[in-house]
Amino acid sequence: MRLSILAGVFFLLIQNIAFGQLDEWSGKTKQEQIHYVRNIYQHIDEDTNLDSLISEVIMLEKEVEKSKNLDLWLEISYLKLYLLTHQKIVYPEDYQDVRKEIPELASETNNWAMLAKMEELEAGWMWNINEYEQAFGHWYRMLEYSKKAEGAMDKNLINGLHRLARGHYFFHDYRSAVKYLKELLKALEKHPIEYFELQTNNTLGLCYRELGEFDTANYYFKNTERLADRYDRILWKGLAIGNLGYNYYLKGDLDNAVPLIKEDFQISLDNGGYQSAAFGAILLARISLEQDKSIREVEKSVQLARDCIRESGSRKVFLKDYYPLLSKYYARLGNYQLSSKYLDSTLYVKDSLAEAYNSLQILRARQKVEVEKSNTQLTKIQLENQKKTIQRNAVLIVLLLMGISGVYIFKNHRAKHHKEQMLKDARLKEQKAALELAEKKLFDYTRKVSETNAVIEHLKQQAQSETDSKDAKIGILYESTILTDKDWDEFRVLFDKVYPGFISRLKIKTPGLSSNEIRFVVLSKMNLSVKEMSGMLGVSQNAVYKTKSRLKNKLGFEDNYYFDHWIADI
Repeated sequence: MRLSILAGVFFLLIQNIAFGQLDEWSGKTKQEQIHYVRNIYQHIDEDTNLDSLISEVIMLEKEVEKSKNLDLWLEISYLKLYLLTHQKIVYPEDYQDVRKEIPELASETNNWAMLAKMEELEAGWMWNINEYEQAFGHWYRMLEYSKKAEGAMDKNLINGLHRLARGHYFFHDYRSAVKYLKELLKALEKHPIEYFELQTNNTLGLCYRELGEFDTANYYFKNTERLADRYDRILWKGLAIGNLGYNYYLKGDLDNAVPLIKEDFQISLDNGGYQSAAFGAILLARISLEQDKSIREVEKSVQLARDCIRESGSRKVFLKDYYPLLSKYYARLGNYQLSSKYLDSTLYVKDSLAEAYNSLQILRARQKVEVEKSNTQLTKIQLENQKKTIQRNAVLIVLLLMGISGVYIFKNHRAKHHKEQMLKDARLKEQKAALELAEKKLFDYTRKVSETNAVIEHLKQQAQSETDSKDAKIGILYESTILTDKDWDEFRVLFDKVYPGFISRLKIKTPGLSSNEIRFVVLSKMNLSVKEMSGMLGVSQNAVYKTKSRLKNKLGFEDNYYFDHWIADI
Protein backbone atom coordinates (compact mmCIF):
# COMPACT_ATOMS: atom_id res chain seq x y z
CA MET A 1 0.00 0.00 0.00
CA ARG A 2 2.80 2.41 0.97
CA LEU A 3 4.73 1.56 -2.16
CA SER A 4 1.76 2.26 -4.42
CA ILE A 5 1.31 5.64 -2.75
CA LEU A 6 5.00 6.44 -3.23
CA ALA A 7 4.93 5.52 -6.93
CA GLY A 8 1.46 6.61 -7.99
CA VAL A 9 0.55 9.95 -6.45
CA PHE A 10 3.67 11.86 -7.45
CA PHE A 11 2.02 14.78 -9.24
CA LEU A 12 -1.07 15.08 -7.03
CA LEU A 13 0.96 15.32 -3.84
CA ILE A 14 3.35 17.89 -5.30
CA GLN A 15 0.37 20.20 -5.86
CA ASN A 16 -0.50 20.05 -2.17
CA ILE A 17 2.94 21.15 -0.92
CA ALA A 18 2.88 24.66 0.49
CA PHE A 19 4.81 27.28 -1.46
CA GLY A 20 6.35 28.39 1.81
CA GLN A 21 8.13 25.03 2.15
CA LEU A 22 9.64 25.37 -1.34
CA ASP A 23 10.81 28.90 -0.61
CA GLU A 24 12.31 27.73 2.69
CA TRP A 25 14.13 24.87 0.92
CA SER A 26 15.55 27.01 -1.89
CA GLY A 27 16.88 29.49 0.65
CA LYS A 28 18.98 26.88 2.45
CA THR A 29 22.66 26.16 1.85
CA LYS A 30 23.75 22.74 0.55
CA GLN A 31 24.72 21.52 4.03
CA GLU A 32 21.45 22.82 5.49
CA GLN A 33 19.49 20.97 2.81
CA ILE A 34 21.34 17.72 3.54
CA HIS A 35 20.72 18.21 7.27
CA TYR A 36 17.02 18.84 6.55
CA VAL A 37 16.74 15.54 4.64
CA ARG A 38 18.52 13.63 7.40
CA ASN A 39 16.12 14.99 10.01
CA ILE A 40 13.25 13.24 8.24
CA TYR A 41 14.64 9.87 9.46
CA GLN A 42 13.76 10.81 13.01
CA HIS A 43 10.11 11.31 12.03
CA ILE A 44 10.08 7.94 10.29
CA ASP A 45 11.43 6.22 13.41
CA GLU A 46 8.82 8.02 15.50
CA ASP A 47 6.06 6.54 13.27
CA THR A 48 4.89 9.95 12.16
CA ASN A 49 2.14 9.97 9.51
CA LEU A 50 3.98 8.30 6.62
CA ASP A 51 1.66 9.68 3.94
CA SER A 52 2.75 13.17 4.93
CA LEU A 53 6.41 12.12 4.94
CA ILE A 54 6.10 10.50 1.51
CA SER A 55 4.63 13.69 0.04
CA GLU A 56 7.50 15.66 1.55
CA VAL A 57 10.07 13.25 0.11
CA ILE A 58 8.50 13.57 -3.34
CA MET A 59 8.62 17.35 -3.11
CA LEU A 60 12.27 17.24 -2.09
CA GLU A 61 13.09 14.80 -4.91
CA LYS A 62 11.71 17.32 -7.41
CA GLU A 63 13.84 20.08 -5.92
CA VAL A 64 16.95 17.89 -5.90
CA GLU A 65 16.46 17.15 -9.61
CA LYS A 66 16.61 20.88 -10.27
CA SER A 67 19.80 21.34 -8.24
CA LYS A 68 21.63 18.43 -9.94
CA ASN A 69 23.61 17.99 -6.72
CA LEU A 70 25.05 14.46 -6.34
CA ASP A 71 25.25 14.53 -2.53
CA LEU A 72 21.61 15.59 -2.27
CA TRP A 73 20.57 12.96 -4.82
CA LEU A 74 22.32 10.29 -2.73
CA GLU A 75 20.56 11.47 0.43
CA ILE A 76 17.07 11.58 -1.09
CA SER A 77 17.53 8.20 -2.84
CA TYR A 78 18.73 6.64 0.41
CA LEU A 79 15.73 8.15 2.20
CA LYS A 80 13.34 6.43 -0.22
CA LEU A 81 15.01 3.07 0.47
CA TYR A 82 14.88 3.79 4.19
CA LEU A 83 11.12 4.35 3.95
CA LEU A 84 10.71 0.94 2.30
CA THR A 85 12.80 -0.96 4.86
CA HIS A 86 10.99 0.81 7.69
CA GLN A 87 7.76 -0.61 6.30
CA LYS A 88 9.48 -4.01 5.77
CA ILE A 89 8.59 -3.97 2.07
CA VAL A 90 10.72 -6.07 -0.29
CA TYR A 91 12.76 -3.84 -2.58
CA PRO A 92 10.79 -3.44 -5.84
CA GLU A 93 12.54 -3.96 -9.16
CA ASP A 94 12.67 -0.22 -9.87
CA TYR A 95 14.69 0.28 -6.71
CA GLN A 96 17.26 -2.45 -7.33
CA ASP A 97 19.25 -0.15 -9.63
CA VAL A 98 19.17 2.65 -7.06
CA ARG A 99 20.21 0.17 -4.38
CA LYS A 100 23.35 -0.63 -6.42
CA GLU A 101 23.91 2.87 -7.78
CA ILE A 102 24.09 4.61 -4.39
CA PRO A 103 27.17 2.65 -3.15
CA GLU A 104 28.85 2.94 -6.57
CA LEU A 105 28.49 6.73 -6.71
CA ALA A 106 29.33 7.10 -3.01
CA SER A 107 32.53 5.07 -3.55
CA GLU A 108 33.56 7.24 -6.50
CA THR A 109 33.24 10.38 -4.36
CA ASN A 110 34.60 8.80 -1.13
CA ASN A 111 31.28 9.53 0.59
CA TRP A 112 32.00 7.28 3.58
CA ALA A 113 28.96 8.55 5.44
CA MET A 114 26.58 7.32 2.74
CA LEU A 115 28.45 4.01 2.40
CA ALA A 116 28.12 3.47 6.16
CA LYS A 117 24.39 4.21 6.06
CA MET A 118 23.84 1.84 3.14
CA GLU A 119 25.68 -0.93 4.99
CA GLU A 120 23.50 -0.30 8.05
CA LEU A 121 20.37 -0.45 5.88
CA GLU A 122 21.46 -3.72 4.25
CA ALA A 123 22.44 -5.19 7.63
CA GLY A 124 19.03 -4.39 9.12
CA TRP A 125 17.29 -5.95 6.15
CA MET A 126 19.43 -9.11 6.32
CA TRP A 127 18.77 -9.41 10.05
CA ASN A 128 15.01 -9.12 9.48
CA ILE A 129 15.09 -12.06 7.04
CA ASN A 130 17.33 -14.09 9.39
CA GLU A 131 20.47 -13.83 7.25
CA TYR A 132 22.53 -13.17 10.38
CA GLU A 133 26.02 -13.78 9.03
CA GLN A 134 25.48 -11.40 6.12
CA ALA A 135 24.09 -8.84 8.57
CA PHE A 136 27.30 -9.06 10.63
CA GLY A 137 29.34 -8.60 7.44
CA HIS A 138 27.43 -5.43 6.61
CA TRP A 139 27.86 -4.13 10.19
CA TYR A 140 31.61 -4.72 10.07
CA ARG A 141 31.83 -2.76 6.82
CA MET A 142 29.58 -0.07 8.29
CA LEU A 143 32.04 0.29 11.16
CA GLU A 144 34.98 0.43 8.73
CA TYR A 145 33.37 3.19 6.65
CA SER A 146 32.30 5.13 9.76
CA LYS A 147 35.89 5.19 11.02
CA LYS A 148 37.04 6.60 7.66
CA ALA A 149 34.49 9.39 7.78
CA GLU A 150 35.03 12.79 9.33
CA GLY A 151 34.06 13.77 12.87
CA ALA A 152 30.53 14.53 11.76
CA MET A 153 30.03 10.78 11.39
CA ASP A 154 30.35 10.04 15.12
CA LYS A 155 26.64 9.10 15.11
CA ASN A 156 27.23 6.48 12.41
CA LEU A 157 30.23 5.08 14.31
CA ILE A 158 28.09 4.88 17.44
CA ASN A 159 25.31 3.11 15.50
CA GLY A 160 27.78 0.63 14.02
CA LEU A 161 29.33 -0.27 17.38
CA HIS A 162 25.90 -0.53 18.99
CA ARG A 163 24.55 -2.84 16.27
CA LEU A 164 27.57 -5.14 16.45
CA ALA A 165 27.46 -5.28 20.25
CA ARG A 166 23.74 -6.08 20.30
CA GLY A 167 24.20 -8.70 17.59
CA HIS A 168 26.91 -10.52 19.54
CA TYR A 169 24.84 -10.24 22.75
CA PHE A 170 21.88 -11.80 20.93
CA PHE A 171 24.05 -14.84 20.14
CA HIS A 172 25.43 -14.97 23.72
CA ASP A 173 28.91 -14.01 22.52
CA TYR A 174 29.45 -11.82 25.57
CA ARG A 175 33.22 -11.29 25.20
CA SER A 176 32.79 -9.87 21.69
CA ALA A 177 29.85 -7.79 22.88
CA VAL A 178 31.99 -6.33 25.68
CA LYS A 179 34.72 -5.40 23.16
CA TYR A 180 32.37 -3.33 21.01
CA LEU A 181 30.47 -1.88 23.99
CA LYS A 182 33.71 -0.51 25.45
CA GLU A 183 34.63 1.02 22.09
CA LEU A 184 31.15 2.51 22.09
CA LEU A 185 31.70 4.11 25.50
CA LYS A 186 34.83 5.84 24.18
CA ALA A 187 32.91 7.17 21.19
CA LEU A 188 30.14 8.41 23.51
CA GLU A 189 32.68 10.45 25.48
CA LYS A 190 33.14 12.64 22.38
CA HIS A 191 29.52 12.56 21.26
CA PRO A 192 27.23 11.78 24.26
CA ILE A 193 23.77 10.44 23.41
CA GLU A 194 21.42 9.71 26.29
CA TYR A 195 19.86 6.47 25.01
CA PHE A 196 23.18 4.91 23.96
CA GLU A 197 24.88 5.85 27.24
CA LEU A 198 22.14 4.19 29.30
CA GLN A 199 21.83 1.16 27.01
CA THR A 200 25.60 0.61 26.76
CA ASN A 201 26.30 0.71 30.50
CA ASN A 202 23.33 -1.53 31.30
CA THR A 203 24.25 -4.08 28.60
CA LEU A 204 27.86 -4.16 29.80
CA GLY A 205 26.52 -5.01 33.26
CA LEU A 206 24.40 -7.82 31.79
CA CYS A 207 27.40 -9.20 29.85
CA TYR A 208 29.66 -9.27 32.91
CA ARG A 209 26.85 -10.92 34.91
CA GLU A 210 26.66 -13.71 32.30
CA LEU A 211 30.47 -14.02 32.50
CA GLY A 212 30.24 -14.38 36.30
CA GLU A 213 32.12 -11.11 36.97
CA PHE A 214 29.59 -9.61 39.41
CA ASP A 215 31.75 -6.77 40.77
CA THR A 216 32.38 -5.42 37.27
CA ALA A 217 28.70 -5.91 36.43
CA ASN A 218 27.73 -3.88 39.53
CA TYR A 219 30.07 -1.08 38.44
CA TYR A 220 28.22 -0.66 35.14
CA PHE A 221 24.77 -1.01 36.73
CA LYS A 222 25.70 1.79 39.16
CA ASN A 223 26.90 3.87 36.18
CA THR A 224 23.49 3.28 34.60
CA GLU A 225 21.78 4.45 37.78
CA ARG A 226 23.88 7.66 37.89
CA LEU A 227 23.12 8.40 34.23
CA ALA A 228 19.40 7.79 34.86
CA ASP A 229 19.51 10.37 37.66
CA ARG A 230 21.35 12.84 35.42
CA TYR A 231 18.85 12.47 32.57
CA ASP A 232 15.84 12.07 34.92
CA ARG A 233 14.92 8.64 33.51
CA ILE A 234 13.07 6.99 36.37
CA LEU A 235 12.37 3.65 34.63
CA TRP A 236 16.06 3.29 33.70
CA LYS A 237 16.90 4.02 37.33
CA GLY A 238 14.53 1.27 38.48
CA LEU A 239 16.01 -1.15 35.92
CA ALA A 240 19.57 -0.47 37.10
CA ILE A 241 18.56 -0.88 40.77
CA GLY A 242 16.74 -4.13 39.95
CA ASN A 243 19.79 -5.48 38.10
CA LEU A 244 21.97 -4.69 41.11
CA GLY A 245 19.48 -6.47 43.35
CA TYR A 246 19.44 -9.53 41.08
CA ASN A 247 23.25 -9.67 41.19
CA TYR A 248 23.13 -9.75 44.99
CA TYR A 249 20.46 -12.45 44.80
CA LEU A 250 22.64 -14.59 42.52
CA LYS A 251 25.50 -14.24 45.03
CA GLY A 252 23.15 -15.30 47.87
CA ASP A 253 23.21 -11.86 49.56
CA LEU A 254 19.48 -11.54 50.21
CA ASP A 255 19.88 -8.74 52.78
CA ASN A 256 21.15 -6.42 50.04
CA ALA A 257 19.10 -7.98 47.26
CA VAL A 258 15.55 -7.68 48.64
CA PRO A 259 15.43 -3.89 49.29
CA LEU A 260 16.82 -3.15 45.80
CA ILE A 261 14.42 -5.53 44.07
CA LYS A 262 11.48 -4.04 46.00
CA GLU A 263 12.55 -0.52 45.02
CA ASP A 264 12.79 -1.53 41.36
CA PHE A 265 9.37 -3.21 41.56
CA GLN A 266 7.72 -0.11 43.05
CA ILE A 267 9.36 2.30 40.58
CA SER A 268 8.31 0.12 37.65
CA LEU A 269 4.76 -0.32 38.95
CA ASP A 270 4.30 3.41 39.63
CA ASN A 271 5.55 4.39 36.16
CA GLY A 272 3.84 1.80 33.98
CA GLY A 273 6.88 -0.45 33.49
CA TYR A 274 4.86 -3.63 33.98
CA GLN A 275 7.38 -5.93 32.32
CA SER A 276 10.14 -4.89 34.70
CA ALA A 277 7.64 -4.97 37.59
CA ALA A 278 6.63 -8.51 36.64
CA PHE A 279 10.24 -9.74 36.79
CA GLY A 280 10.64 -8.05 40.17
CA ALA A 281 7.41 -9.58 41.49
CA ILE A 282 8.44 -13.08 40.33
CA LEU A 283 11.82 -12.71 42.00
CA LEU A 284 10.29 -11.42 45.25
CA ALA A 285 7.84 -14.35 45.27
CA ARG A 286 10.70 -16.78 44.69
CA ILE A 287 12.65 -15.25 47.60
CA SER A 288 9.56 -15.49 49.85
CA LEU A 289 9.39 -19.20 49.09
CA GLU A 290 13.11 -19.67 49.65
CA GLN A 291 12.91 -17.81 52.98
CA ASP A 292 9.91 -19.94 53.98
CA LYS A 293 7.70 -16.89 54.55
CA SER A 294 4.03 -17.27 55.52
CA ILE A 295 1.76 -18.72 52.87
CA ARG A 296 -0.26 -15.51 52.85
CA GLU A 297 2.80 -13.42 52.06
CA VAL A 298 3.89 -15.88 49.37
CA GLU A 299 0.37 -15.87 47.89
CA LYS A 300 0.39 -12.07 47.82
CA SER A 301 3.72 -12.03 45.95
CA VAL A 302 2.50 -14.63 43.43
CA GLN A 303 -0.70 -12.65 42.83
CA LEU A 304 1.34 -9.46 42.24
CA ALA A 305 3.47 -11.31 39.70
CA ARG A 306 0.33 -12.62 37.95
CA ASP A 307 -1.22 -9.14 37.78
CA CYS A 308 1.96 -7.54 36.41
CA ILE A 309 2.37 -10.24 33.77
CA ARG A 310 -1.21 -9.68 32.64
CA GLU A 311 -0.69 -5.88 32.48
CA SER A 312 2.57 -6.27 30.52
CA GLY A 313 0.80 -8.09 27.69
CA SER A 314 3.92 -10.25 27.16
CA ARG A 315 3.14 -13.51 28.99
CA LYS A 316 5.50 -15.68 26.93
CA VAL A 317 8.51 -13.62 28.04
CA PHE A 318 8.02 -14.71 31.67
CA LEU A 319 7.20 -18.40 31.28
CA LYS A 320 10.71 -19.70 32.01
CA ASP A 321 10.67 -17.84 35.37
CA TYR A 322 6.95 -17.92 36.15
CA TYR A 323 6.31 -21.68 35.72
CA PRO A 324 9.05 -22.75 38.19
CA LEU A 325 7.61 -20.25 40.69
CA LEU A 326 4.10 -21.71 40.34
CA SER A 327 5.46 -25.27 40.66
CA LYS A 328 7.13 -24.42 43.98
CA TYR A 329 4.13 -22.38 45.13
CA TYR A 330 1.65 -25.22 44.59
CA ALA A 331 4.06 -27.67 46.19
CA ARG A 332 4.08 -25.40 49.24
CA LEU A 333 0.27 -25.46 49.23
CA GLY A 334 0.37 -29.25 49.03
CA ASN A 335 -1.23 -29.34 45.57
CA TYR A 336 1.32 -31.71 44.06
CA GLN A 337 -0.75 -32.36 40.94
CA LEU A 338 -0.61 -28.71 39.89
CA SER A 339 2.99 -28.51 41.07
CA SER A 340 3.92 -31.42 38.83
CA LYS A 341 1.99 -29.90 35.92
CA TYR A 342 3.91 -26.60 36.17
CA LEU A 343 7.18 -28.48 36.60
CA ASP A 344 6.50 -30.30 33.33
CA SER A 345 5.66 -26.94 31.73
CA THR A 346 8.91 -25.55 33.09
CA LEU A 347 10.90 -28.34 31.51
CA TYR A 348 9.00 -27.95 28.24
CA VAL A 349 9.67 -24.19 28.09
CA LYS A 350 13.36 -24.68 28.91
CA ASP A 351 13.68 -27.40 26.27
CA SER A 352 11.87 -25.21 23.72
CA LEU A 353 14.11 -22.24 24.45
CA ALA A 354 17.22 -24.43 24.29
CA GLU A 355 16.05 -25.97 21.03
CA ALA A 356 15.29 -22.54 19.54
CA TYR A 357 18.67 -21.21 20.62
CA ASN A 358 20.50 -24.27 19.28
CA SER A 359 18.62 -23.98 15.99
CA LEU A 360 19.65 -20.35 15.82
CA GLN A 361 23.29 -21.23 16.45
CA ILE A 362 23.17 -24.00 13.85
CA LEU A 363 21.58 -21.63 11.35
CA ARG A 364 24.28 -19.04 11.90
CA ALA A 365 27.02 -21.67 11.72
CA ARG A 366 25.61 -22.87 8.40
CA GLN A 367 25.42 -19.30 7.15
CA LYS A 368 28.99 -18.71 8.27
CA VAL A 369 30.16 -21.74 6.30
CA GLU A 370 28.26 -20.53 3.24
CA VAL A 371 29.75 -17.03 3.54
CA GLU A 372 33.26 -18.45 4.01
CA LYS A 373 32.71 -20.76 1.04
CA SER A 374 31.56 -17.80 -1.04
CA ASN A 375 34.55 -15.75 0.11
CA THR A 376 36.88 -18.65 -0.70
CA GLN A 377 35.43 -18.93 -4.20
CA LEU A 378 35.75 -15.18 -4.63
CA THR A 379 39.37 -15.31 -3.46
CA LYS A 380 40.03 -18.20 -5.83
CA ILE A 381 38.55 -16.22 -8.72
CA GLN A 382 40.65 -13.20 -7.76
CA LEU A 383 43.81 -15.33 -7.60
CA GLU A 384 43.01 -16.89 -10.97
CA ASN A 385 42.46 -13.43 -12.42
CA GLN A 386 45.77 -12.29 -10.95
CA LYS A 387 47.47 -15.35 -12.41
CA LYS A 388 45.96 -14.65 -15.82
CA THR A 389 47.04 -11.03 -15.52
CA ILE A 390 50.62 -12.07 -14.71
CA GLN A 391 50.64 -14.52 -17.59
CA ARG A 392 49.22 -11.92 -19.95
CA ASN A 393 51.78 -9.37 -18.81
CA ALA A 394 54.57 -11.91 -19.28
CA VAL A 395 53.41 -12.60 -22.84
CA LEU A 396 53.20 -8.86 -23.50
CA ILE A 397 56.72 -8.36 -22.16
CA VAL A 398 58.05 -11.17 -24.40
CA LEU A 399 56.24 -9.71 -27.39
CA LEU A 400 57.56 -6.26 -26.54
CA LEU A 401 61.13 -7.56 -26.32
CA MET A 402 60.69 -9.38 -29.61
CA GLY A 403 59.30 -6.22 -31.15
CA ILE A 404 62.23 -4.15 -29.86
CA SER A 405 64.67 -6.74 -31.22
CA GLY A 406 62.90 -6.76 -34.56
CA VAL A 407 62.95 -2.97 -34.77
CA TYR A 408 66.65 -2.94 -33.87
CA ILE A 409 67.49 -5.52 -36.58
CA PHE A 410 65.33 -3.72 -39.11
CA LYS A 411 66.97 -0.36 -38.39
CA ASN A 412 70.45 -1.85 -38.68
CA HIS A 413 69.56 -3.50 -41.98
CA ARG A 414 68.01 -0.32 -43.31
CA ALA A 415 71.03 1.75 -42.23
CA LYS A 416 73.38 -0.67 -43.99
CA HIS A 417 71.29 -0.63 -47.13
CA HIS A 418 71.09 3.16 -47.00
CA LYS A 419 74.87 3.42 -46.72
CA GLU A 420 75.37 1.14 -49.73
CA GLN A 421 72.87 3.13 -51.72
CA MET A 422 74.62 6.40 -50.85
CA LEU A 423 77.93 5.01 -52.14
CA LYS A 424 76.28 3.86 -55.34
CA ASP A 425 74.60 7.22 -55.84
CA ALA A 426 77.88 9.03 -55.29
CA ARG A 427 79.57 7.09 -58.08
CA LEU A 428 76.84 8.00 -60.50
CA LYS A 429 76.49 11.59 -59.35
CA GLU A 430 79.11 13.16 -61.66
CA GLN A 431 77.92 11.34 -64.74
CA LYS A 432 74.28 12.25 -64.28
CA ALA A 433 74.66 15.71 -62.74
CA ALA A 434 73.48 17.65 -65.78
CA LEU A 435 70.59 15.30 -66.44
CA GLU A 436 69.53 15.25 -62.78
CA LEU A 437 69.61 19.04 -62.58
CA ALA A 438 67.22 19.35 -65.51
CA GLU A 439 64.99 16.58 -64.19
CA LYS A 440 65.00 18.12 -60.71
CA LYS A 441 63.80 21.48 -61.97
CA LEU A 442 61.04 19.84 -63.95
CA PHE A 443 60.12 17.55 -61.06
CA ASP A 444 60.07 20.42 -58.56
CA TYR A 445 57.73 22.42 -60.72
CA THR A 446 55.47 19.43 -61.40
CA ARG A 447 55.43 18.43 -57.75
CA LYS A 448 54.53 21.94 -56.61
CA VAL A 449 51.56 22.07 -58.99
CA SER A 450 50.53 18.53 -58.02
CA GLU A 451 50.74 19.24 -54.28
CA THR A 452 48.71 22.43 -54.64
CA ASN A 453 45.99 20.56 -56.50
CA ALA A 454 46.11 17.74 -53.99
CA VAL A 455 45.66 20.15 -51.07
CA ILE A 456 42.68 21.79 -52.76
CA GLU A 457 41.11 18.42 -53.51
CA HIS A 458 41.78 17.20 -49.98
CA LEU A 459 40.06 20.23 -48.45
CA LYS A 460 37.03 19.69 -50.67
CA GLN A 461 36.86 16.03 -49.80
CA GLN A 462 37.30 16.75 -46.08
CA ALA A 463 34.45 19.28 -46.06
CA GLN A 464 32.23 16.87 -47.95
CA SER A 465 33.28 13.98 -45.70
CA GLU A 466 32.39 15.84 -42.49
CA THR A 467 28.93 16.66 -43.85
CA ASP A 468 28.42 13.12 -45.14
CA SER A 469 29.69 11.61 -41.87
CA LYS A 470 27.16 13.36 -39.70
CA ASP A 471 24.36 12.76 -42.20
CA ALA A 472 25.40 9.11 -42.43
CA LYS A 473 25.31 8.71 -38.64
CA ILE A 474 21.91 10.33 -38.42
CA GLY A 475 20.73 8.24 -41.36
CA ILE A 476 21.89 5.05 -39.67
CA LEU A 477 20.07 6.12 -36.50
CA TYR A 478 16.81 6.70 -38.37
CA GLU A 479 17.09 3.43 -40.27
CA SER A 480 17.89 1.33 -37.18
CA THR A 481 15.54 -1.28 -35.80
CA ILE A 482 15.78 -1.81 -32.04
CA LEU A 483 14.45 -5.30 -31.34
CA THR A 484 17.05 -6.74 -28.93
CA ASP A 485 19.40 -5.49 -26.22
CA LYS A 486 22.28 -5.92 -28.69
CA ASP A 487 20.44 -3.74 -31.24
CA TRP A 488 19.89 -1.13 -28.52
CA ASP A 489 23.59 -1.13 -27.58
CA GLU A 490 24.66 -0.59 -31.21
CA PHE A 491 22.00 2.10 -31.70
CA ARG A 492 23.05 3.88 -28.48
CA VAL A 493 26.69 4.13 -29.63
CA LEU A 494 25.59 6.01 -32.76
CA PHE A 495 23.05 8.07 -30.82
CA ASP A 496 25.72 9.19 -28.31
CA LYS A 497 27.87 10.44 -31.21
CA VAL A 498 25.06 12.64 -32.50
CA TYR A 499 23.61 13.64 -29.09
CA PRO A 500 26.56 13.34 -26.65
CA GLY A 501 25.67 12.73 -22.98
CA PHE A 502 21.86 12.79 -23.51
CA ILE A 503 21.14 9.36 -21.97
CA SER A 504 23.41 10.01 -18.95
CA ARG A 505 21.71 13.34 -18.26
CA LEU A 506 18.29 11.68 -18.60
CA LYS A 507 19.13 9.03 -15.95
CA ILE A 508 20.44 11.63 -13.49
CA LYS A 509 17.54 14.02 -14.08
CA THR A 510 14.88 11.30 -13.90
CA PRO A 511 16.12 8.25 -11.97
CA GLY A 512 13.91 5.19 -11.85
CA LEU A 513 12.85 5.13 -15.53
CA SER A 514 12.39 1.68 -17.05
CA SER A 515 14.41 0.61 -20.10
CA ASN A 516 11.33 0.97 -22.36
CA GLU A 517 10.73 4.50 -21.09
CA ILE A 518 14.35 5.46 -21.72
CA ARG A 519 14.14 4.14 -25.31
CA PHE A 520 10.93 6.09 -25.89
CA VAL A 521 12.53 9.35 -24.70
CA VAL A 522 15.60 8.70 -26.90
CA LEU A 523 13.46 8.20 -30.02
CA SER A 524 11.34 11.24 -29.08
CA LYS A 525 14.53 13.29 -28.97
CA MET A 526 14.98 12.39 -32.65
CA ASN A 527 11.46 13.76 -33.38
CA LEU A 528 10.26 10.42 -34.70
CA SER A 529 6.56 9.81 -35.23
CA VAL A 530 4.71 7.09 -33.33
CA LYS A 531 4.59 5.03 -36.53
CA GLU A 532 8.37 5.34 -36.98
CA MET A 533 8.95 4.42 -33.34
CA SER A 534 6.79 1.32 -33.57
CA GLY A 535 8.71 0.24 -36.66
CA MET A 536 12.09 0.72 -35.02
CA LEU A 537 11.05 -0.96 -31.74
CA GLY A 538 9.16 -3.80 -33.40
CA VAL A 539 5.97 -3.10 -31.36
CA SER A 540 2.49 -1.84 -32.14
CA GLN A 541 1.67 1.85 -32.33
CA ASN A 542 -0.75 1.33 -29.45
CA ALA A 543 2.11 0.05 -27.28
CA VAL A 544 4.09 3.22 -28.05
CA TYR A 545 1.06 5.39 -27.13
CA LYS A 546 0.71 3.50 -23.82
CA THR A 547 4.40 3.95 -22.98
CA LYS A 548 4.11 7.68 -23.70
CA SER A 549 0.94 7.97 -21.59
CA ARG A 550 2.48 6.14 -18.60
CA LEU A 551 5.62 8.24 -18.79
CA LYS A 552 3.65 11.51 -18.95
CA ASN A 553 1.62 10.46 -15.89
CA LYS A 554 4.74 9.44 -13.98
CA LEU A 555 6.42 12.79 -14.71
CA GLY A 556 3.29 14.84 -14.14
CA PHE A 557 2.78 16.28 -17.64
CA GLU A 558 -0.79 16.78 -18.81
CA ASP A 559 -0.14 17.78 -22.41
CA ASN A 560 2.42 17.03 -25.11
CA TYR A 561 3.72 20.60 -25.33
CA TYR A 562 5.41 20.61 -21.92
CA PHE A 563 6.42 16.97 -22.30
CA ASP A 564 8.19 17.70 -25.62
CA HIS A 565 9.88 20.76 -24.13
CA TRP A 566 11.08 18.69 -21.18
CA ILE A 567 12.76 16.23 -23.61
CA ALA A 568 14.26 19.06 -25.66
CA ASP A 569 15.81 20.63 -22.53
CA ILE A 570 17.64 17.50 -21.39
